[in-house]
Amino acid sequence: QKVHNALNTIMSPVLHHYFVNFKSMINAFVVKVAGKNSYMHLHRDTTAMNETLFSPLSLWLPLSNVDEHNGALFVVPKSHHLSPSYRAVTIPSDYRNIENICWQYAQPVLLKKGEAVIFDPRILHLSAANVSAENRVAIVCSIFSNDATLQICYFNTHKNVIEVYEQEDKFMIENQKFLVNCFDKPSSGKLIQQIPFTDTLLSESSFTQWCQTNNLQKSNFIPVSTSGFSIAEAKF
Repeated sequence: QKVHNALNTIMSPVLHHYFVNFKSMINAFVVKVAGKNSYMHLHRDTTAMNETLFSPLSLWLPLSNVDEHNGALFVVPKSHHLSPSYRAVTIPSDYRNIENICWQYAQPVLLKKGEAVIFDPRILHLSAANVSAENRVAIVCSIFSNDATLQICYFNTHKNVIEVYEQEDKFMIENQKFLVNCFDKPSSGKLIQQIPFTDTLLSESSFTQWCQTNNLQKSNFIPVSTSGFSIAEAKF
């Protein structure tokens, strides 16, 4: 809470310069320690609002120059247009069979100290391993429409439905086990919707055709590991 409040004081003038009618749901430091285990696998961020009404935004601001060697952000351009509306660590990802194809189209976002990138967290993105000698520190801000409520999803495999739970805005700050029990059924919040699960699995042919249609080129990036790992095991 102290970090969130302090960063909000620092970031607020900048955010108000670019946005109106918004709220910053969480402001935090993300520290990528040096070492090959710091690779963050290809992913989309989990659903956090009603995306039929609102669009999420994330701000990522490194406190040092970032490049391919110290944990730069990589994105697959335009891939937020392919994103399912409901995402969670319990929901099978749409790209799970072709991750080794998707990351080949990931482009680096190289930034200088104090520069920032604002992106749609539905985009396919990853963070390269920090193989430099120094830890890489970045500020992250989650930006919501002021009218959007926080919603999280859970895949109920017994009913084959996606359950949507509305949470208080402070959930992301006060839920101390966010990365520990993220596979468990939410123990707080209000169940507001149940949606039959439909697997929107992407095939290699459909994805590569989409890339060609959108003029996406392969990059030369080769991650430390293409197998990925549970977000609960991510080393920050």
